[in-house]
Amino acid sequence: MGVNLLIDEISRNLAQDYNENSFYEYIKRAFDEYLVHLSKHKKEIETLLYNTKEFDGEKTYKRFASLIKKINACCLDILEKAYQGDILSAALELDKLLTVQKYTSYKLMDMYVNYLNFEQTSGGTFFRCVDFKDGDTPKSCGHVPYDKRYLVNKGRFNQLGFPCLYLSNSLECAQKEVGRKKSNKIRWYGKFVPKRDLLFMDFSIRMGGKIDSMSDYDKFSYLVTYPLRLLCLTKTKRESVAFTEEYIFSQLFLHILFINHKNGKIPNYHGIRFTSLKDSRYLNFVVPAKYNSKQPKTSGVSEYIAVLFDEIEVEKVQGK
Repeated sequence: MGVNLLIDEISRNLAQDYNENSFYEYIKRAFDEYLVHLSKHKKEIETLLYNTKEFDGEKTYKRFASLIKKINACCLDILEKAYQGDILSAALELDKLLTVQKYTSYKLMDMYVNYLNFEQTSGGTFFRCVDFKDGDTPKSCGHVPYDKRYLVNKGRFNQLGFPCLYLSNSLECAQKEVGRKKSNKIRWYGKFVPKRDLLFMDFSIRMGGKIDSMSDYDKFSYLVTYPLRLLCLTKTKRESVAFTEEYIFSQLFLHILFINHKNGKIPNYHGIRFTSLKDSRYLNFVVPAKYNSKQPKTSGVSEYIAVLFDEIEVEKVQGK
């Protein structure tokens, strides 16, 4: 029960507002608080280390806490470089943290990225809402076409101008994700179904009954990757602004994830699933709008996404 309680405690700090003046200051405090939470469950953590056999060397709380401190320090360094505008160095360091075991002090039996568990999605229905001009009759609510890249706003995981398909597993949540509709717009939704089994890197938040079904390996992985969840699942203070600092790390993360899989270093995920920060009862999914050609596509939509999903319905949202 001790580790279950720990996971429940730390999960309640995810997807929250914060009071600090900057995201960086908040993350520093949150990392320190995580270490405090860990220190209250030393014996349970050592038992978990023995049970999972994923922690190399002497299985003591002190060595585990040292690993978390190393991960925290590396993540803060990545943030510092990103704030300075040194995106190349930030991306390279994140790549090394995820794939080079030296960066986790050789204490993990596998690459760090592999402790971000994946979830296989078979079937199901996903939703995406888009607001169109009154009088328009859209044929799709899919991602922004390539010839309209200039309309692609930044998102939690995508950079400006880089199209992604964001989906929710609930129409109610999809509406919340879009935000308030302008008076001259009509809200439509697209209903998407997978054409095949999909693999998503899992950034879902585990609380309450969801923890009971976790294996010891799942619990260990969650604790080890908790710093990444803090960095990717913090509410933004200001949404309609040019720069959203809460998105710095998660945008880097998506960039690294879908470049490195070509080298065989990172598993070939189709996208990322994460708990909605607008309604934690539901999950969101993000899939990058990749294409096969070397030259940039100047029209149309992603053939990669077309292979993964069918859009089976485009309808007005009732009352909208």
